[in-house]
Amino acid sequence: MKRRYSEEEAKAIAGNYLKGLIKKKGLGYKILAERLRRRGWRDNERSLANRFSRGGFSAGFFIVMLDILGEEDIQLRDLEIIALKTEKKALDLRYSRKQQK
Repeated sequence: MKRRYSEEEAKAIAGNYLKGLIKKKGLGYKILAERLRRRGWRDNERSLANRFSRGGFSAGFFIVMLDILGEEDIQLRDLEIIALKTEKKALDLRYSRKQQK
């Protein structure tokens, strides 16, 4: 596993990891926003979508999301593996949409 990440790579890995978990658990931004609000966060469905589309967020947000998603034990290699799978699926989807046009 690569150990020297640029800031952009680290953001992408964290974001894609969370996206993968959200999809795996079958949750939407609306439900996640409700769970965040119960913990004192002010996010709504739209602001969550914006956070994930930007691809960067605080360590605090990442930790709270892991807790909300029920993740108790993660390792860096797990982050990278799931993030890469999520990114590959996103790229495949974008490619297939271009091919349909």
